[in-house]
Amino acid sequence: MSSLHRLKLCSLTRLSRMSQTLGEEIEKLKNKVSSLEKECDAKLNDELSVSLSINHGQYQTTIDQLEYKIDANIRQIEDLEEKREKIEEIRLAKHCLLYTSDAADE
Repeated sequence: MSSLHRLKLCSLTRLSRMSQTLGEEIEKLKNKVSSLEKECDAKLNDELSVSLSINHGQYQTTIDQLEYKIDANIRQIEDLEEKREKIEEIRLAKHCLLYTSDAADE
């Protein structure tokens, strides 16, 4: 059974809650990206903060590490936004079906 099929089996309330939860997490990640970008900008202007470390066998500067974290968070945001869009599509379709079904009953 596909994940999309499972989503279609969820109630409107559950789909709404899932969308809300994803939205909250997206906002947290966006704030984190903003914070990391500010930290990166500050490091760029601070000539004394230059450092080098080894990460997974690769040398990285502090700026490299921050940019990696920024990119990783942006990818997570994109993934969560994609999931949220799918949930919203299903939620709206379900809402429309429920609404038209209720109207037909009247």
